[in-house]
Amino acid sequence: MKDIGKRYDNAPDVDVCGAYNDSTAEAVSRFQRWCGLPQTGKVDSGTWNMLVRCCEMQG
Repeated sequence: MKDIGKRYDNAPDVDVCGAYNDSTAEAVSRFQRWCGLPQTGKVDSGTWNMLVRCCEMQG
């Protein structure tokens, strides 16, 4: 998510802290909203697949 936030102006940015905390959950929720996914704040398979897809597109 940090890499995606750096590359896309409208993507959420998140600080790397080594823990899945409230800030991380909020960034995941914003990413889900950005991608049109259900906003759960949890990285489910749909969210993970979209993260991978966004990273591949950056190539």
